Amino acid sequence: MKLFTRVFSFFFFLFLLFGCRVLDYSSGDRSSIFNRFIKPKFPTEYWIYAGDFTQEEVDTIHQGYQNWEPALQKLTATPFHFRFMGYTFTPINDDDTMHVIKKDPLSGNTVGQACLLLTPFGQKPVFGGDLRIASDKSFHTTDQWHFDGWRVYFSNCLEAIVTHEVGHLMGLGHSPNSNDIMYFQESASFCANRKPTPNDEYALEQFYLQYLTNFDFAKNINEDLSNL
Repeated sequence: MKLFTRVFSFFFFLFLLFGCRVLDYSSGDRSSIFNRFIKPKFPTEYWIYAGDFTQEEVDTIHQGYQNWEPALQKLTATPFHFRFMGYTFTPINDDDTMHVIKKDPLSGNTVGQACLLLTPFGQKPVFGGDLRIASDKSFHTTDQWHFDGWRVYFSNCLEAIVTHEVGHLMGLGHSPNSNDIMYFQESASFCANRKPTPNDEYALEQFYLQYLTNFDFAKNINEDLSNL
């Protein structure tokens, strides 16, 4: 019986150590055994699912990522850029080996969805994952006139939606302020601005200071322009 208990305990320890995929955050709680072996995750690179988007939509997705770059550059004191890695047929999955943007049917009025990584036992923060755009909804792109945000009442603002969902992938929650890009639903202001507000940038700064001060942002100092 003692031998069985020891063998069981050994394999249970291995399961905890290697079988649970979790996120690490260098400045966060270091007491967890998981955080000592898993490197930080952050969605610095992204792939677009091949054939899902028009060229105008692809350009708009790029703009949605780029909207966060000035704030990240200021926080990290690096010329940080998100990197577009190319097109893929890899489906959305939960192992975060690739950060994929894909069109899929979404229920109800949902137009975009950040598919966040799972963290067992309620560990925080959650950042990284994939991004879904509703395949059954209509969108307008960056190159179209936004009419001071009023176009949002006729179609969905793809740039604002991507900027919003990327905010979730970076760890941000919803804002109660309707002017912020992280507000929980679309509005004329949301569509007119399409970029992080000072409130959004402050939330990112607080998150960064708490969890990401030791993450190596300097490795993404150049855009992959050959892939754009």
